[in-house]
Amino acid sequence: MKKLFLLQTLVMMLMFSCRAFPDQSQHIEISLHYDTPPDQPLCVEPSYDGTLDNLDPTLSASPFSDSDQDDTQILTEWQIFDETGTETILHQTVNLVQLALNPNLSFTGIHVSWGTLEPAARYIWRVRYEDTYGPLWSEWSEYSSFVTADSDEEHDAQQVAPPEDIIDPYVKGAVLSDSTNNETITFACEENITVKSINPDDLPDEGRPDNFIYGMFSIRIDGLAEGKTTVVVTFYVPGDCEDGYWYKHDAVKGWYEYANSVFTYNTPEAPGYTRIDITLLDGGDGDADGTENGVIVDPSGLSYSPPSDGDGGGGGGGGCFIATAAFGSYQERHICILRQFRDNYLLTNTAGRSFVRWYYRKGPIGAKHIKSRPFLRAAARILLYPLIFFAFAVLKGILLPVMAIAVSAGILPCLRKKKK
Repeated sequence: MKKLFLLQTLVMMLMFSCRAFPDQSQHIEISLHYDTPPDQPLCVEPSYDGTLDNLDPTLSASPFSDSDQDDTQILTEWQIFDETGTETILHQTVNLVQLALNPNLSFTGIHVSWGTLEPAARYIWRVRYEDTYGPLWSEWSEYSSFVTADSDEEHDAQQVAPPEDIIDPYVKGAVLSDSTNNETITFACEENITVKSINPDDLPDEGRPDNFIYGMFSIRIDGLAEGKTTVVVTFYVPGDCEDGYWYKHDAVKGWYEYANSVFTYNTPEAPGYTRIDITLLDGGDGDADGTENGVIVDPSGLSYSPPSDGDGGGGGGGGCFIATAAFGSYQERHICILRQFRDNYLLTNTAGRSFVRWYYRKGPIGAKHIKSRPFLRAAARILLYPLIFFAFAVLKGILLPVMAIAVSAGILPCLRKKKK
C-alpha cells in the first residue's frame, strides 16, 4: 500500500507540472522498479542431523543472493531452538555496523559460545537475510538440525576441589588447567553454574587484549526462576589483581571490556586472593545467547599486567610477590625461574599447592614492606639467590651433579688436613 501511494503521488505531481508549465512539457518516460526479497538461504554447516564432536559449533549458511543484481545484504538473523522448536536457545542478529567493528564477523557464519548448548541434545536452527533496497527480508531457511557431543572431557578434567582457605558459602567449584597457568581458580554463585577454562589463543586475534594470566572462562548459568534476570558470579584468583580488567568475547560484538565487574583484594573470606564480582543479565548485558530464556552464557576473563620496573613490583598477578618486590619486575629473569619451578614442581602435588596457597596469603604483606625500602629489597635478593639457584638446578636436571661437586669440594680439604 505504501508503494502504491507513493506511485500515485508521483503521477499526480507529473500531471500537475504538465498543466502548470505546458510550454515546457516534453516527452517523459517513467521507469518503475519493484524490489524483490533476497533468495531463501540454505543451512550449510553443521550438516543436517549431523553429530558434533564439541559443544561450541560454528553455524554457516549459503552466500547472499538476490534477483535484484545491484542489491546487497544489510542484516542476518540467526535462531537456534530446542528439539521441539518451543524454546529459543540463541537469537542473534548481525548488521553492517557490527560487521565493520568486528573483522572476525561474517554475514554467513556465527560461532556458538560454549555453554549455550547442552551435551547429547538435538537442536534445530534457521537463518534469514535482509537486503538494502526494501529493505526486505528473505524467507526463513528450511530448518536444519544437529546433535551435540555426548560429553566434554576437557571440561570434566578441569574440575577440582576449591581451596579450603576460601570461606564463601556460595562456592560451587574450581577449575585447574593449562589455560589457568596451573592455578586453581574458584567460582561462586547463588544459582546453578558451570565453568570451563578456555585458552584465549583459541579465539580470534583481532582486538584481543594481552595478559590473560589465568586464561578465560566460559560460564553457563541455568535454571533461573521466572523474573530472575540479574545474576552475580564471583571468581577468586590468587594474588593481588585489583588493577586488572575483565574482558568479554562475543561472537557478534567481538572483544570488549566489561564494565559490570568489581575487583577487591584480600577480602575476609578469601585472604590473599582477588575477588572479582561480575553482574550478568539474562538476555542482556553479559549474556552471549542474546535471548531471555533462563540461561546466561558468558565467555570472559581477567586481563592483568604485572607491575613494571617503575612500579616497584608490589603486586604480581602470578603470585611471586616478595621476589617481584625484591627484583623490581615480574618479568625479571630470576622471577621467571621461580615461576617455572612453582608451575612444574609445586603445583603438581598436594603439599606444593598448600605451600603456594599459604604464600599467596602471606606474600603480599611482606612485599608491601620490602618494595619501598631499598635496604630490605637488597637483603631479600641476597636471601633469594640460593633458592633461585636451587630452582634453576632442579629445572635443568643438574641438581645431583651440583650437589656431588659441592660435597667433593667440602670433603677434599678435610682429607688434605688429615694427611698433614
